[in-house]
Amino acid sequence: MKSVAREISEARGQYEQLLKEWAKNQVFIDRCLKALANVLETYILFTGTNKGDVELDADKIDRIVYSYANDTVVDEPQTIVYSEAMDTIARIKESKQNEKQNVSPLTANLQNNLPGFIPLFLQHKSESAMKILYEVREMCEKYRAVALPKMEKVCEMAVKHINRQAGSMDQEEVDIAVLEAIHESFIIAVSEVHAVLKMTASISLNPDEKVEQIQAYIDEINAIRIHDVNVYWRLIKSGGKS
Repeated sequence: MKSVAREISEARGQYEQLLKEWAKNQVFIDRCLKALANVLETYILFTGTNKGDVELDADKIDRIVYSYANDTVVDEPQTIVYSEAMDTIARIKESKQNEKQNVSPLTANLQNNLPGFIPLFLQHKSESAMKILYEVREMCEKYRAVALPKMEKVCEMAVKHINRQAGSMDQEEVDIAVLEAIHESFIIAVSEVHAVLKMTASISLNPDEKVEQIQAYIDEINAIRIHDVNVYWRLIKSGGKS
């Protein structure tokens, strides 16, 4: 019969590899959120906002317009900072409450000099967004189907030993911190996989998307919280040894 220590050691060896995989997936998800923020900013930018009220600088506009030729949005996560995009979107939305009938100089210029550009541009950005959403959904669905069931078994074992350790002084001494790290990190992984899959299922962009719906997408993206599971991974990998 296996000792408790050996059972836990074997289980955490398998679990830490699966958790490390999720840590890598988190990086990809974070990059996707930034890319989607870029796309959503573009949609709101071209829905008739007065540019002067939101203080959009030339560099930012150039990044948005020139990104039309870039098909590798996810591979360029630093194109626009996520927080910067969110701040800009908030200022644009606030401005729109007072300037709903105004058309920005940028939009008017494009409409006059490049008829048909804006719908084509937004269609391209929509396709880019759908590609990003497809890739992140595929990744999460695969992780949910393959990794989470294995992690759940280890988590159940961890909870069992946590309860035994708390209820008896005769149990073989084990590192409760490692068991708790397994339990807590599993809950985080499940929650994040669920949140991301829910988000990817709800977003569907088209060139005529309404600002209110875009804002709903933004709110859903902002509601996703990515926790650093590397803290748990290091503890589990080391077996609780500093």
